[in-house]
Amino acid sequence: MTQLQNSVILLTGAAGGFGQQFTRQLLKAKSHLILTDIDEQLLQEKTTPIQQEITTGKIIACWGIDLSTPQGRQALYEAVETLNISVDILINNAGIGLYGCMDEVPLQKWETLMQVNLLAPMHLTSLFMEDIIARQQGHIVNISSLAGHIVPGGMAHYGASKFGLRGFSEGLFNEVKQYNIQVTGVYPFFSRTPLLQSA
Repeated sequence: MTQLQNSVILLTGAAGGFGQQFTRQLLKAKSHLILTDIDEQLLQEKTTPIQQEITTGKIIACWGIDLSTPQGRQALYEAVETLNISVDILINNAGIGLYGCMDEVPLQKWETLMQVNLLAPMHLTSLFMEDIIARQQGHIVNISSLAGHIVPGGMAHYGASKFGLRGFSEGLFNEVKQYNIQVTGVYPFFSRTPLLQSA
């Protein structure tokens, strides 16, 4: 089991429903958090009361970064590098949703969804993996969805991103277990988070 106390944890999508719950629980576990979401002001507004309420852990940084582009992901990695600390646990939680028939959803919208839900976790994992392998310890947590196993109509794009994340998680697990690195895929059911208000 991964040690949470004093571990440095990078959490994406920290302003969302799951992100806020992760922040609470990880602070209670005395973790040291690096939080990111696309809207830094919203992230600060949501995080400040939690940090005032729960003082057992600490928040190292809160950054507003767009993970839908390779440049944004690289910027996040470089920002973490400036802290001169190693990330023990990467929680790829950021995600967006879409609902609509496959031929009706605009190309730009579902391409952005794929960037955030699938390519961002893959890219961030790749960026941080060299250091994690060198230390032969670390944990990658990918927040997928029940839609990574079964997909109703109207969710083809979302399901494709989550099936992809499931495949990436399983393949990565088999690649890095020899280095004492853990990989966990998480498959939540429908939850009362802002994602349910997706277009």
